[in-house]
Amino acid sequence: MPVYVSPSDGGTVVINKDGTYKFSHTDGTVSSGKVELGFYTIGGQVFQSIQNKLLNK
Repeated sequence: MPVYVSPSDGGTVVINKDGTYKFSHTDGTVSSGKVELGFYTIGGQVFQSIQNKLLNK
């Protein structure tokens, strides 16, 4: 069975060198936070990820 995906523009995110970010939603609201490098191990395989820590909304 095919899966149809229709991406939509949710806004713009700017990530700074110190890991802080600001996300400007298309509805005009702004969220900010900090991203950190994270790692998950699933079935013995290590995956790298970006983890979000919301500071305010």
